[in-house]
Amino acid sequence: MNSHKISENSDILILATIPATSILIEALIPNKLTTVSFLEGIKDLNIVKYSFTATTLVPIYLDIVEKGLNNIIIDVSEYVYKAINNVIRNPFINTNTALGYLLLSIPLTYSIVRCSLMLDQIKLTNLDNVKNCVSKVTISLLRRSRAEAFYNALRMLRPSYSDRFVGVIPDINYVSNIKLSLFEVMRYSAYVDLLAKELIDGYTLTFITTKRLSSLCRDIDIKCLFNISKIHDELIVNALDSEGFKFRGLTYMRIIQDLVNEGFNSESVRERVKSLLRSEDLNLGTISDILANSITLYLVLRFIENVRRDHEASIRS
Repeated sequence: MNSHKISENSDILILATIPATSILIEALIPNKLTTVSFLEGIKDLNIVKYSFTATTLVPIYLDIVEKGLNNIIIDVSEYVYKAINNVIRNPFINTNTALGYLLLSIPLTYSIVRCSLMLDQIKLTNLDNVKNCVSKVTISLLRRSRAEAFYNALRMLRPSYSDRFVGVIPDINYVSNIKLSLFEVMRYSAYVDLLAKELIDGYTLTFITTKRLSSLCRDIDIKCLFNISKIHDELIVNALDSEGFKFRGLTYMRIIQDLVNEGFNSESVRERVKSLLRSEDLNLGTISDILANSITLYLVLRFIENVRRDHEASIRS
């Protein structure tokens, strides 16, 4: 086992807590234009529910990390369903806090663990090499994952914006046996859904955002959280949030993007946009999911690097 590989049980547990905690870290970001932000809630979501979500998801990610380390293939749909079931049955949550994030982070977590075993240290420190590896492992996982459990998770939540898909994909009310793979569902959904496109494209936005995060933050601390608020605004400008698009349409979202862009140079414009979005309860949750996924990638790569460094130091001593 190479020096940068995860081996100790304590390391495995810490690694599993990263994706579970990243969804809470994203929710803690202050002064976001929309979505849960520190002490600001939206719709039926608030920071307390994300705190319980983080603890609820740890066992799920622990199992995923262990499967990745042992090269045991997982069905992404099954894990999404299991996690959503645990979340909505928790009386302190009892709502959808994590569907989009789970869809992104479950294959990412598994893939980055596999890639930490497959890549040498030089390649592992190059984000382009990591992206290529993660993309290949993720696509392979999606092809091997059946869509049925994913549909069951959607039926459990019944989000109003995902009742229908495009192309050959049936809507969530389809009751016959669904023989499609999760890859096929995501491939067709990618035409109108940013999260699906992110998966099919090999986490392009996640890796771009991770590079941006690395440039603004040395550690995930209070100062960093304020800096990440800017990244959230940048994502709104540069990516079309799926929930906003499906609820309000393309023209509305383009106007919002232009206004947010103006807000970079005018705090008064930014505050007016924030007031508008929050008064309308417009939750741009897709953007938050991608940002939380980027936090996961950033922290996992840093943790793997720290494990390698500590191991090398112990050998020298």
